[in-house]
Amino acid sequence: MLAVILIACGDRSALERQADAASNQRLIGIWDAHFQLERPLFGTADSAALNRFVRGELAFLANRWVTRAYPAMRSATAYGSYDVDFTPFGFDSRSNDETPTAVAGWLNSDSLEIIIGDPESDVSVRMDGRIAGDSIAGGWRVLIARTGGSGGRFVMLRHR
Repeated sequence: MLAVILIACGDRSALERQADAASNQRLIGIWDAHFQLERPLFGTADSAALNRFVRGELAFLANRWVTRAYPAMRSATAYGSYDVDFTPFGFDSRSNDETPTAVAGWLNSDSLEIIIGDPESDVSVRMDGRIAGDSIAGGWRVLIARTGGSGGRFVMLRHR
């Protein structure tokens, strides 16, 4: 039992150091997000009629508690929630009665990945971007079983 407690304390102190790191503090807060659709879902009835832009918000807090590896992400350093409605793009990343979750992790000193929605569901949006000051810009993609994928560009600006 003592070994389990020591390991847990060791993991917690590592998470505390990671959470307090300057790079992770750059993600903490609320972000205004702007998504542009460049590749509509295959089989969309009238892709010309689709709205090509959606807006929303993402909010991140430092990860001080979750030690397990997040599926499909190398290192989850920030967790949070989002309010983005992708239905104008022909899909919805939100599940009924489930908290809309977002997770972010660093790829290197200025590049990160973000997953919004449940990565184990049929629909989750994966974003890869570069952070510069109070903005993050990059590409997003969604893969949906039996219908293919969709994607485009995004820009996130720190909410003031």
